[in-house]
Amino acid sequence: MLPLQPTWLPSAAGLVHRLASGKPAPAARDAYTQAAAALLHHYPSAAAQQLFAPGPAAFLLVSLVLADVRASLPGLLARLNSPDYADASARLAAAYDVLSSFVAHLVSAPDTALAPDHLLKLRAAVADALSATVGHLRERFDASVAGAAGLHPDARSGGGDGAAPPAPLALAWDASSPAHAIGTDPLVLAALRALGLWLREDDAPALRAEAAGLMDVFLALYASGAPPFRDAVLVALEGVTAASADDEDDAPAPPADPDPDLDAGPDDAVDGAHVFLGHGGFAVLTADVLAILRAPGPGEAARGIEAVRVLLPIVEASAGAGEEEWLSFVRAVAGWGVPAADDGGESVTVVDDFRIAVLQLATAVLEGAPPGVRRRYARAVSAVVGIAEQLRRREPSAPEQTEELDDVLATLAELRMDA
Repeated sequence: MLPLQPTWLPSAAGLVHRLASGKPAPAARDAYTQAAAALLHHYPSAAAQQLFAPGPAAFLLVSLVLADVRASLPGLLARLNSPDYADASARLAAAYDVLSSFVAHLVSAPDTALAPDHLLKLRAAVADALSATVGHLRERFDASVAGAAGLHPDARSGGGDGAAPPAPLALAWDASSPAHAIGTDPLVLAALRALGLWLREDDAPALRAEAAGLMDVFLALYASGAPPFRDAVLVALEGVTAASADDEDDAPAPPADPDPDLDAGPDDAVDGAHVFLGHGGFAVLTADVLAILRAPGPGEAARGIEAVRVLLPIVEASAGAGEEEWLSFVRAVAGWGVPAADDGGESVTVVDDFRIAVLQLATAVLEGAPPGVRRRYARAVSAVVGIAEQLRRREPSAPEQTEELDDVLATLAELRMDA
């Protein structure tokens, strides 16, 4: 059992700093990277305060981690079937975990962050490392799906028509080394987490434009991946689509070709929300939302809330776009039977928050549809109203839930009058 408040944590952090500052050999580099990641995993807040305390030691540690990522990624794909890939993947996964913890520390404790000049230098280094990460994930996914990097989605089975993206295939190297398959590679998961967190927290249009080129990667991993992959993808999607989610309501329809220009420069605007819709992102996320609605556990409900958080601003900013596909989601929600009241507890609050979020998304879809279209779905609208009323009568556990349900019912009442 690990102690909750270890007295040795400052000494361990000091050892990590000393290893990083001594022009380390590869073995020492592996040691301080893995040790820092382990400390941050077990003691997220306390270890971050020690490892990222203002000063040259923290700046050097993060700089070396980023330099290792930038230097290692270019030739990593060629080593996928080599005996040393597992060690390289584990080290780089630890490096991405350190980066994720550093970003989270900057967000949660800005008063204890590094000096402004150090932060400016690290911001540029993070952008460079994550730009290389985008390129590696692109090549890694293309190789797993098509056997070659850079193959256009139209040349893949099931790709290029707006349908759900194809699942990664098991190639010879994945079949002979299952631990290195893209869906189980710790490097891929850690890279997604770090990339997604930075995209969400930092307003970097150039990097968001690059990451929009990974939309098929994000959605394929979401559709076929384990829950940790889905959580990481949702964070990335929130960042990629955030810039366009705040655009004017009369934004143009999604482009016929869902792929952005992967060679777009920093000044080229890439609408992440439109790329998301062009790749069938609405169908991929709502399929998961509806599956969770049928059997919502606390963990799944929390993921469902994040999925709705991605979808809701896109729907609100794209009034009338894809109305038939979107209204089929409303019909599916209307067919959901409200279960009996759950026992109390924090998990129930999360599940109720998710159910209310689903109703908010369905209401937003209806609000964006023309009155004539809403008339064709009059029964579904009435059913959604009935669901909201049932949840409202169950006396939600938080006042915010009552207010949200009242807003849903008021909006639906106005829509029924206008239809």
